[in-house]
Amino acid sequence: MAPLCRRDFLKASAVLLLALYGHGRGRAETSPSSPLRGKARTVLGDISPPELGVTLMHEHLLMEHPRLARDHVLDDPDLAAGELALFTAFGAGGPRERTLVEVTSHGLRGSAHAERLQQIARRTGIHIVMGTSFHKKEWHPHEMARWSQQELEDRIASEILEGVGPTKVKAGIIGEVGISDAGPDVTSMEREELKVLNASAAAQRLTRAAMSLHFDNDWRRPSRNGSWRIKVLEYLREEAGVDLNRVIVSHFSPLDVDLVLHRRIIALGAYVSFDSWGSDIGHAAIPEGDYQTYATAIRGLIEEEQCLKKVLLSQDVCTPRQLYVNGGCGYAHLVRDVVPRLKATGVTDDQIRQMMVGNPMTVLPFIESP
Repeated sequence: MAPLCRRDFLKASAVLLLALYGHGRGRAETSPSSPLRGKARTVLGDISPPELGVTLMHEHLLMEHPRLARDHVLDDPDLAAGELALFTAFGAGGPRERTLVEVTSHGLRGSAHAERLQQIARRTGIHIVMGTSFHKKEWHPHEMARWSQQELEDRIASEILEGVGPTKVKAGIIGEVGISDAGPDVTSMEREELKVLNASAAAQRLTRAAMSLHFDNDWRRPSRNGSWRIKVLEYLREEAGVDLNRVIVSHFSPLDVDLVLHRRIIALGAYVSFDSWGSDIGHAAIPEGDYQTYATAIRGLIEEEQCLKKVLLSQDVCTPRQLYVNGGCGYAHLVRDVVPRLKATGVTDDQIRQMMVGNPMTVLPFIESP
């Protein structure tokens, strides 16, 4: 018999997963009238924090745009379900103890985005938290210029409180909010991006959802725009009235040279997200030296308890080349490849659990009922 290719293996894994977990049957879909305080909002309903389990805090399952080349489009729910089978295959627990936060912003969504995420969640049994907001200027919908800040705020809040589309699928996080490099202060931001930032902040105050901010970065080099990130956070706190303990700053480089920046962000109250594991390489054969460098830096940061409680991990899979079926690291990279390297460097099981379970349990649930 000829060996299975990766795509065949993923399809077989997905079929097995569906057979074992019954297309998500038996999983409670919470009534929309349930109190939101202390709950995390998924595309299949609200759940209690302990149900989240191991959580990937910054991922993309579906992404498309007219200007994206075909080899940059993610639009296959069946393939996504197969890839997620590998995420549940490594480590203890099953799909119902795994969560993926899907932060594809408006402008990068295809038709029926929310309904297709719901379909993937039902098929795999994995909790999926959907984001809502808008990415950077280059991906904004054509209508952005004529939408007011109030209209944007209403839309973002509505997608959390009332839901999206005919099936009213509800978002559970604001983001990712796209922010381009700029300076010297926040008022010099690109006009439409500043409008989105202000609208997202207003929606955050209203809903009390967590908010995820996108900043451009090169994973293998020191984090770009460190002072710019701090200015944006100070603006959100001082001018927009946002509780920074509800803010996730995405796309940091896990390098020793950036530890001062990481600690400054954490001192402001925000979460530092190391969410690009494997994306800089594009395939599974990441040099061991890179693992050692990254793991050593993270170990140094989380030696401080207040820093340990503010670190999040993910992979930011956002192109087909990053999928396992195409030779990439896939959604299982953290649990399959990164965690063992972290442990080999001296990071403890308790510290890993804090970053991948405890911290998501703190930031994702709504802190009060809207």
